[in-house]
Amino acid sequence: MKVIAILSVDEDVLNEVKEGEETTIDKVVSEFAWLHDSGIILDECHDLENSDIDNVTDEYQLLIWNKEKEEYSPVGQCQKTLEQCKQLAEVYLSIANPHVYDLAKHKICRRKIYTLYGDRTEAE
Repeated sequence: MKVIAILSVDEDVLNEVKEGEETTIDKVVSEFAWLHDSGIILDECHDLENSDIDNVTDEYQLLIWNKEKEEYSPVGQCQKTLEQCKQLAEVYLSIANPHVYDLAKHKICRRKIYTLYGDRTEAE
């Protein structure tokens, strides 16, 4: 399994804890070493400044309880705004099959979308 994590690093605290390393990245990599015993291995680490994060946006998804699957199922495409998702909910709840969906059990979920671009490297 791979996990992508975006971490905030308090450089002042890190400098107090870890001395002798050359750069902040070296200190971060060194601190991750203790996680290795738990099976968490740092494959790659990059210093991202705010300018490296090209875009952070939200998207919204309508979910309705599916009686057959006994779980919330996504409906339609993700929407760029909460208002668009609410409009989709109004329309969909008026036409959805009540034998399949519990129309009283619906929710709108939001997630953040981060667009990051790394440095270009020459292809081999």
